[in-house]
Amino acid sequence: MNECSVFFDQLFHFFFMYPSPESENQIEQQLKTILNSFQNENDQIQLSESWIKVNECLKELTLLRNKDENIEQTSQGVHMQTNADHLLNEILPVFFKRWSKDGHVSSGVFTVFIAITKFQHHLQDLKQTGLFTEKIINNNIKEFDHLKKNITSLKCISDGECYRQGLQMLNLKMTYCESLIKSLETELESISDALLPIQNRLVEIKDELSSLLARNNPHAFSLVEVQVLQEEVREIDSARIDGKYMTKDGAVVPGQAAVIEILESCFDDIHELLASRDPLSTENPLRNVYEDLLRIKGKLESFAVYSRWSLKGDDLIPFQIRLGQIDNMRDDGIFKASDGSIPEGQAVLHFLLHKCYRLIYKLQNSCEPVAEELMPIYNQILTLQRCLLQLHKWNIELTFTELIPYQMKINYIDSLKQDGKFLDDEGGVPEGQAILFSLLEECHELIRDLQLKCQE
Repeated sequence: MNECSVFFDQLFHFFFMYPSPESENQIEQQLKTILNSFQNENDQIQLSESWIKVNECLKELTLLRNKDENIEQTSQGVHMQTNADHLLNEILPVFFKRWSKDGHVSSGVFTVFIAITKFQHHLQDLKQTGLFTEKIINNNIKEFDHLKKNITSLKCISDGECYRQGLQMLNLKMTYCESLIKSLETELESISDALLPIQNRLVEIKDELSSLLARNNPHAFSLVEVQVLQEEVREIDSARIDGKYMTKDGAVVPGQAAVIEILESCFDDIHELLASRDPLSTENPLRNVYEDLLRIKGKLESFAVYSRWSLKGDDLIPFQIRLGQIDNMRDDGIFKASDGSIPEGQAVLHFLLHKCYRLIYKLQNSCEPVAEELMPIYNQILTLQRCLLQLHKWNIELTFTELIPYQMKINYIDSLKQDGKFLDDEGGVPEGQAILFSLLEECHELIRDLQLKCQE
């Protein structure tokens, strides 16, 4: 394998594989050093030397990311951005800009690289939030075709391995973008036709709510605007039976997990908008509690956006302790002043408290380690999940008889629980319960969807 092929292989792994953030600290420091070394972009010798160092960093990243056997599964198909990724996105344009200016590559290389990077981030956001419809996907396919056409017009003018490597990087980014679009299409296809109109409308409502939140001023929107959307969301929610969307014959409609997630997100936004309209005044005796909850909520939301995959369970303990202290301040579920009176703003405080609890739960699911004692069970569930996801991915229809082994396997795993928990040999409750339950619930949902397909 020649040097160019090796480099392309490294780039492929870099763009497609989920990183192990804790092990990337040294590489991150190397990339920071490279970025800080760009004192003079006109220094061709410095750029050449820096490109070699970037190549070395890519080699190290590839080795690290290949060591994690669960990389593809933990990312669930989503390319997570670490500090190393962000630094590379700052470093690489320096090369493309200079190469374009000096005529080593086509003049549009730098512009196209920036456009593809923005497009990639946009697709990742759609994947992560689930806020996409068929129309949105089609618009992104048109954008993809436009970018692809631009790439085909690019070429190396000067003879040099680094220039060919740079252009290949654009193609690899496009390959990754294409995989994201296919992933979005697959997710949308998993939603029943009966639920698609609801999903489409919820995406629109979520967009409207986000627009109101973006105004960042409770007086920049009317209460009526929020209440109209609230009534519509409630109407959509009222169509559920025991928390699920059902067919007339009582069967669970496939693909509702994604729809319900958007629905709950809309309720969250509505409650936040209503809470912002009723802030606690500085004279309110509960003002300190209100400000404390706002700070905790802001920090947890920051974790969810920027540090979710590098977070440790211990990082959340101080927040859990403080929330417990605030929770214990309630008397019969009510926050009271020191004189026993009940100040205004109870609904706002309750919303903020519950919002913080939900954020901690979501963060725990992404950072809680799985104890060694539970690894055999974890691996069994993970294997089952992978098999079921493959069946869904390739739209393989099974008969009820063919589904029996999967049902038996999940029933066996369920039977390993004692008093609703997975215990170790000594009867203790090891870490990792939330992750195991989350994976197991997903397996149940996948099997239910497969059973529904058998009935169709």
